[in-house]
Amino acid sequence: NVTLQLACTVAVPGCGTADAGADAGADAGADAGADAGADAGADAGADAGTDAGLAITCDSATVVGVDTATNMPPSVVADATGAVHVAWYQYGADWSRASARKRSPDGVWETSSTVISSDAGGVWPLLRADGLGNTYAVWDATSGGNLQFWFSRRTATGPWAAPIAVGAPTMYSTGRVFGMGANGNGVVAWDNRGTSLWYNVRAITYDPDAGWG
Repeated sequence: NVTLQLACTVAVPGCGTADAGADAGADAGADAGADAGADAGADAGADAGTDAGLAITCDSATVVGVDTATNMPPSVVADATGAVHVAWYQYGADWSRASARKRSPDGVWETSSTVISSDAGGVWPLLRADGLGNTYAVWDATSGGNLQFWFSRRTATGPWAAPIAVGAPTMYSTGRVFGMGANGNGVVAWDNRGTSLWYNVRAITYDPDAGWG
């Protein structure tokens, strides 16, 4: 099985290394303090360099998916409150589902992930956020051999809403992309092949008051 982990890597000269920070700070301090005295400048620079070299820390990797099913590529977004949301899909021999989990602004993950898709299943979820604290998810599900996309929304303080199907199922829908503006207006676009061999680009818009149309 494959589990989903989230980690961060920050490349900063001297990060976590007092000696490297001290050396860099000493050099800079010596140059800046040459007129006032190289020794005093070097000492001050070394102290500042040591502090700067230890200022940034990173979280260790956290398993946010489950280890009882295969977890496929995630989508990640930060909302306007500073919370981080991760969504992914899981599948088995005859099922699939889209799931999500939230990390609060103070760094606490929700106790468990939430299945955001319906009984129709769900693959390839995409997350977006507006400037009002809302988070949005769209994903694909199979319907009668065709693909249809589904949608759910979460406010800053609430749970994910019940998923809704958007549009009619279409053949060979691929390459779905999702954009969301700061005011909550969004658009989903995708490639679609109908009964001919030609692919067309289709798009549908979202209005927070009127919904999809």
